Amino acid sequence: MTRVTFTALVVACLGCSSGVSMVAVSGDCTGLLDANGARLGCSAFPCPLSPGAELTASSLAGCEFQGWLGSGCVGPGVCRPAPGATATATFLRKQWLTTVSRLGGGLGTISVESLEPLKSCTDGCAFLLNVGAQARVKAVPDLDSRVAAIEGDCTPAGASECLFIADRQRTVRVSFEPVDGRRLTV
Repeated sequence: MTRVTFTALVVACLGCSSGVSMVAVSGDCTGLLDANGARLGCSAFPCPLSPGAELTASSLAGCEFQGWLGSGCVGPGVCRPAPGATATATFLRKQWLTTVSRLGGGLGTISVESLEPLKSCTDGCAFLLNVGAQARVKAVPDLDSRVAAIEGDCTPAGASECLFIADRQRTVRVSFEPVDGRRLTV
């Protein structure tokens, strides 16, 4: 899983009544912050907190809340930050394992394309894709081989491609065979 932090920075609020804190958030994983059971109603951060505010965090699609770390904030429960303290809510992006294997006596290259960096392998590979990522498996045979089949947990998209969405663990098998019927050994 990819570790992403969602930071709630609690600082003293200048010009606010005594004991009021501020909370600021950052990070690229989707999450929500609640204060005293109500969604923080800020359109921008830092956001003022009432004295003694209790923060809770929850994740949205594709992320999992792992817990709090900081002054007054430990573990998965409620965060009660002290004025001037820093609290971090950690989220992990959910990912699914994708396994691609090469079969047959022919040779070629297999690539998996998505919005994430391109994955490429010749003998097969395994990697993680973020939940919801759309992926395309492409098989490119060497000059003396052809793609015999692409099968498994994906939808065919022509003779040498298939598509899937990373919504569960996936296994895809690509078979290459020699064009003249001879078996190549590697």
